[in-house]
Amino acid sequence: MKTTDKPLFSNGTEFTSWTFRNCDNCVKQSHYNEKNDTYSQFRCSIDRDISMQQVGLNEVNLKSWETTQLKDCPYIQTVRKVTKKRVIKIN
Repeated sequence: MKTTDKPLFSNGTEFTSWTFRNCDNCVKQSHYNEKNDTYSQFRCSIDRDISMQQVGLNEVNLKSWETTQLKDCPYIQTVRKVTKKRVIKIN
């Protein structure tokens, strides 16, 4: 996996507008649970890299950097996937 040290966003305003347009509308975004005082696991590598770069880890995936340079995230999921429930057959 190729990595880069480039910042994903040039400033806080760019970060805020990009995450508001993309991550806040995506079902894969990590959420904070006040009851347990924990965050959910990362289901999106781009969300993970954005969060990790905010806390000081500079090295991120090249895919994340290329995606944040676009206006709209091509990996956004606005609806949850519907899964079929397994039917148990009784003989």
